[in-house]
Amino acid sequence: MSELAGAGLSLLERGRALAAVRLLGPIAAAARLRSPAAHIYLEQLADPQVRAREEEALAALVPAHLERVDRSWYEPPADTRSEPARRYLARVAFGALVSMEPRDVTATRRTAVERLIEGPVERLLEALLLLGRRRVAVAFTGAPRSALAQLLARLGEPEASRLAAEVRAIPPGVSAEEVKAAQRALFRSDATMKAEDGALFFQRIGAGWLAPLIAGQGDRARRAAQRLPRVLGELLLREHEPTVAEGERAALQRLCAQLL
Repeated sequence: MSELAGAGLSLLERGRALAAVRLLGPIAAAARLRSPAAHIYLEQLADPQVRAREEEALAALVPAHLERVDRSWYEPPADTRSEPARRYLARVAFGALVSMEPRDVTATRRTAVERLIEGPVERLLEALLLLGRRRVAVAFTGAPRSALAQLLARLGEPEASRLAAEVRAIPPGVSAEEVKAAQRALFRSDATMKAEDGALFFQRIGAGWLAPLIAGQGDRARRAAQRLPRVLGELLLREHEPTVAEGERAALQRLCAQLL
């Protein structure tokens, strides 16, 4: 299905809007739904063909392009001859997942972050690792050597050597704002870090850094999360700062562009 219908709305928001149209009619629904994106969506639903496609998509038992969802997000439902049971088990297995249809946006209009999260999942996983390592290194800019040594001991090899090299590679002149933001991210994640989870530790930090740049636009964050192993995808949805300073946002976009 084209991204035209429901663009900018989450699956839940699309369902609520469609239900409002069914129950109240388009005029009353428009009065209740305040967001500009919802109003555009209601205008699109005035086309019978668009509305029929939306009703079919929202009623589907299995989300579109399920093959793009990491298997850690669901267990295939058990086989059954009962149609009501089959539908129930499918809802249990896939009901929390969103459609994974490719976005209808030309490559020239996509930001580096968008191209990264929509590209090969292996590249995205590697990017989360590199972004997290970079942010941890920034957090230790100017920190006592003893504090860094303690973290390196907890990480173990090979991640300890890689982090040490990243710390040495951080150029001078990193802003105090960036250092403080990195330290806050490290503080939030350090409590759950385990010595044997060095790579996951960095990926967690990377996911938290990337999350604010992909949040707040329909199901984009959830679509990106579903492509990752669930342990990382849930972090991408959960671990993020409310706001990102414009300078840090621009720096992160540049880093993502370098990783493409």
